[in-house]
Amino acid sequence: MAKEKQSSVFSLREGETLLGRFLMHYRGGGYGGEDGVIFVTEERLSFHALLTNFCFVELPIREITGYGKKRIMLTPFLTLYTESGEEYDFSGLYRKKLIALLEQLGIPRLS
Repeated sequence: MAKEKQSSVFSLREGETLLGRFLMHYRGGGYGGEDGVIFVTEERLSFHALLTNFCFVELPIREITGYGKKRIMLTPFLTLYTESGEEYDFSGLYRKKLIALLEQLGIPRLS
């Protein structure tokens, strides 16, 4: 289950390795979305807003069942799907690099 809106600074847990850090836009959180940073480790994916440092999304990698691509008003988005049926939409210049990292972690494309 994803955690929503928690004020925190991203920090690695013991034994974790940071695999990627990407500037992205999260289509959620209200007001048309949030700009922030996605941090990816071998254990979790975490999105923190730039201005407030709120943690809007934190997903264990094992709970991400796949990803998909779509366009919303001509903007390309990456959607993450979870075991619980939740969907998380992200856009940004580093979308393709994030996709490559997800595939490296064994997360398949679903749509």
